[in-house]
Amino acid sequence: MAEKNKTKRLYENFQFNCNKIFCKIRISNSKKKLHKLVLRIIKEQKIDILYINGFPINLLLADFKGVPKVLDLCDSPTLAYKREFENSAGFLNKQIAFLKYLRAKAIEKYLLQNYDVITFISSIDATFSARLARGYFEIIPNGVDTDYFAPIPSIKEQFPSLIFFGVMDFKPNVDAVLYFYNQIFPKVRKIFPDVHFYVVGKNPKRKIINLNKDRGITVTGTVKDIRPFIIKSSIVVIPMRIGSGMKNKILEAMALEKPIVCTSLAAEALNDKCKSKVFIADTPEEFAKKIIMLLKNEKIRQLYGFQGRKIVKEMYSWERSSKKYDELYKILLFKKYNR
Repeated sequence: MAEKNKTKRLYENFQFNCNKIFCKIRISNSKKKLHKLVLRIIKEQKIDILYINGFPINLLLADFKGVPKVLDLCDSPTLAYKREFENSAGFLNKQIAFLKYLRAKAIEKYLLQNYDVITFISSIDATFSARLARGYFEIIPNGVDTDYFAPIPSIKEQFPSLIFFGVMDFKPNVDAVLYFYNQIFPKVRKIFPDVHFYVVGKNPKRKIINLNKDRGITVTGTVKDIRPFIIKSSIVVIPMRIGSGMKNKILEAMALEKPIVCTSLAAEALNDKCKSKVFIADTPEEFAKKIIMLLKNEKIRQLYGFQGRKIVKEMYSWERSSKKYDELYKILLFKKYNR
């Protein structure tokens, strides 16, 4: 019991110091010119509502009073770092991930306590954040431009091929690609030796670039237009193991009528109807099995692609998300002028 209490005290002291460090960072790195400019605009233009997205402006305006503030947090950073900590291997990596988690927790709690409304794109993240601090949370899912992300008949499928796309210096994406290459791709190759794997996205890390040494892999780096790469691929793979929030790559792939194999973590923010049109697998064996099944069945690939686009157009349009923001702003304005 004494050892347990000692550990608890060490944790509490460490968390307190983490909060102090966070406050010092916030003050020392504050963008004073940006802060003054925003405050001047609020005063001169008689702004009714502040919509805030992104760092560091969300911290700079956290303690501002007088105008209703909406913080578009999107995802819970604390949840993302918690998962990174849980999936870290090695003592040092584990400790670094734990420090990131504590810092993210301190920042997120501070933000939640200082905004009138916080919007999330999934109930998973909102529920997790609600454990950190009380607040007024709204869930407003992301959307996808289905006019832009639409099939292009002139681009033909390159069979058999797989694709993962995203910003390739983002740790969850790097982890997903390496996990797929090392543990899943070899199993698919046993059945389809000629299968090609495309990794498309800007800023690939050196460990990702090195995959180009394998003739069955193409790491593109930045591309002007992601759509042709997705359209020509047989299947989109999204083997995410860490991170949080909505994976826009799922919505974009569905809008382009592509079949998807992903982990349950990657699909967790989707509604049930949308989730029913992706293939979910959480082990390398199951993931490879579903890819192989789809590669063997062109009709199933086409069917799920067609149904996926139909659902995305119905449930994940930007117009639908915009209406939810309009409704939220009307409520805030009513409260502001009817006190």
